[in-house]
Amino acid sequence: MKTISSFLSWWCFRPWQIALDCIGIVFAIVLCMNWSDYNAAQQMFVLMGILIPIHVFEEWWWPAGFHWQYNLSNGSTRPERYPMCRLTDMVTNTVACIVFALFGIFNLTSNPFLLAMTAFCLLEVVVHTWLGTNMYRRYKSKGKKTIYGPGTATAYTCFAALMVWGIMLLQERTLAGMDWLQGIGLLVALLIILIVIPEKSLGSKDSPYDFKSAGYFEKFL
Repeated sequence: MKTISSFLSWWCFRPWQIALDCIGIVFAIVLCMNWSDYNAAQQMFVLMGILIPIHVFEEWWWPAGFHWQYNLSNGSTRPERYPMCRLTDMVTNTVACIVFALFGIFNLTSNPFLLAMTAFCLLEVVVHTWLGTNMYRRYKSKGKKTIYGPGTATAYTCFAALMVWGIMLLQERTLAGMDWLQGIGLLVALLIILIVIPEKSLGSKDSPYDFKSAGYFEKFL
């Protein structure tokens, strides 16, 4: 068990992020090679998969510290490791990157899928706004002047742009009541698979996969 734990501790930092970047590059190549053959929703979904490594770069590498705002905003007393730790976030982002891109590659772009993916982009913007507002209130007395937090820039630009694109595509379609129900169900299923299951099954207040720095927020501590 110590060997596995040591490997995961090593993997769930730079090596994993480099691997995720490579996966994103592969999907970018696939998208470029098939751009003219893919419909707009396929293009959007694969772009979402490609965006995940870029989003992770902002959250983990520079300026880093997404875990700090996420865990504190969820009431954690151990924000360096719970409920999000390096292991849970590795699983979340790897699965999201692959699943989103495969939805596009295999043309899983029916109305419920488009609704769910567009709503996911919206959630990225909403959640980062909520987290940023929480951190502004917490640290404004220590000099924080904006609601920016790690991940906000890519959420407000890339995910917001994809959300608008998704809305435009939805306006071109006829949506039935069942489409909305299935879309909501799919979104909930994605959130459970990507966030709830990893954090409930792999997260712990005593997790050895803690983050070593608060990143961007170090200046306010």
